[in-house]
Amino acid sequence: EIADALLIDDRMNVITTSKLSEVKSERLKLKVRATDKGGKSPECPLIVDVKEESTHPPKAKPLSIRLITLYGEYAGGDIGWVEGMDEDKEDSVRYALVEESIQSPGEKPHQFRVDPEVGSLWAAPGIPSGIHSMNVSVTDGKFYAYAPIHIEVMEIGESAIDHTMVVRVESTVAEFYARHKKSFKATVANALNIGEEQIRILSVVEKAGVQAHRQTRSISSKVVDVTFIAYRRPKPTSGLMSPKQFYLRASSKGESGLKSPFSVQGDMCGVKSCRGGECRDEVLFSDGSPRKYTIRDEEEEGMTSSLVVPPFERRRTCKCPQGKGGMDCEEEVNGCARSRCSRHEMCVPLSTGVGARVDCVCPPTTKGDQCQLKDQGATPTIHVDGHAFFEVDLPSSLDEAMDLSIEFRTTTRDGYLMYAEGESGDHHGLQVRSGAVAYSWESGRGVTSVESTIEVADGNWHSVWVKSKGRSVEMRVDEGAKIMGEAPAGGNVVNLWRWSRVLVIGTKVKFNNSDPFILERSHGLYACIRKMELDGSPLVLTSNGLRLFAAQLGCR
Repeated sequence: EIADALLIDDRMNVITTSKLSEVKSERLKLKVRATDKGGKSPECPLIVDVKEESTHPPKAKPLSIRLITLYGEYAGGDIGWVEGMDEDKEDSVRYALVEESIQSPGEKPHQFRVDPEVGSLWAAPGIPSGIHSMNVSVTDGKFYAYAPIHIEVMEIGESAIDHTMVVRVESTVAEFYARHKKSFKATVANALNIGEEQIRILSVVEKAGVQAHRQTRSISSKVVDVTFIAYRRPKPTSGLMSPKQFYLRASSKGESGLKSPFSVQGDMCGVKSCRGGECRDEVLFSDGSPRKYTIRDEEEEGMTSSLVVPPFERRRTCKCPQGKGGMDCEEEVNGCARSRCSRHEMCVPLSTGVGARVDCVCPPTTKGDQCQLKDQGATPTIHVDGHAFFEVDLPSSLDEAMDLSIEFRTTTRDGYLMYAEGESGDHHGLQVRSGAVAYSWESGRGVTSVESTIEVADGNWHSVWVKSKGRSVEMRVDEGAKIMGEAPAGGNVVNLWRWSRVLVIGTKVKFNNSDPFILERSHGLYACIRKMELDGSPLVLTSNGLRLFAAQLGCR
């Protein structure tokens, strides 16, 4: 009789066909038999817990999710948890996504899933920026409730990164959003003399064991670093405010200065920073595992809030003059540290080591005893011999997008024309492989490559053009057809860190980030490079933006 009251439907759900009011036991131990066409009938145990019928419908809180992506990259994963409750003590609730309720930017709804037992909401890789909404049902088997979900996806691009500011708060992440968020916006807006609506919080990172200062006492406490951007006017298209201006005003003791629990470290580039090099006060966002927080936002009462943000670090970096290295340009790394080259000349180390020989040469397009004459008719060319290389500073980052073309000639059948690798292991490289050009990149989802079949190791001039945007790459050699490739989902960003605005040409160079004396060179080209363009504009080779390492001006 008990078995007759249960049925397995087409979706393999166990359902009741009548009330189980006559059942005396709270747990039923049954067996299910499945029979195939061949007559074989395996059995499996089925345990059914019998409880009193629900008398109260479940409740479900609305969920607000803020997801911040770096250059639009998201690898997929849980982004929040729906909170379902039931007054019936013996009841358990199950969750389901109402598929027809999903609304997303673009033509098709993005893919989401809900764990039926715990209510976690999962988003597929590549979630587009904008507003997504949907409903999640919560049921105790008899009654249903529905939780509205609101997801705001915001992309951090190059401009936002360059204008990011950091404030430290004596708090935890949960406490910051519950108690300090409103006063934070008001305080920062006052320091910048703008409206609170012009402040946009990007990310938060909780740091344990950091010294937090309260008046004259210094105690070990949890603090939160908050990154944000500030628009010049209420419209988001109005441009962003300068971090240097904010740090100057916020660290003052006047009315615009920050007060406890807020504090700011002033401009990290002091007068004596970098010892003759160029100092950069930077905020570096990581495309690694995002930080996820469940919070109670004081600006969003009556709902659960979830925060998914990229980790970050504020630090000072130095672009050192030729011959110097180290955290503060305090180390001598090659012979140019003590060279007698005039201020008009470029120093070129011919090998590694402090005592190594150097050459003093005029920068490209100049000549004369003091490099005072313009050689305007000449097209700058640079020769590399398989061991030599050179660096060119770039006006924009290559992390998320690149439009690069290079003219070159070589007889080397295997070697790197260009290579760069970030601290996280992401890398990209343009190489000659078996006489043809190949471009490969690693963005945290595995190495992807595109390869031409046009022979270039013939001593003639050739051109290669590579364009990347997010996961997609296009390449063309000479006048050949476009070759296209795409990285796996979630691989939008090649995180090159300090090498995102530098081209390293001539060989595969791997730098040691902690020891300026150590670098590994391999797979070099014997080649001449004639012309380089970025985003359709020629890269101008000047003494400030060009560094030669045993490379020579002019073809050989």
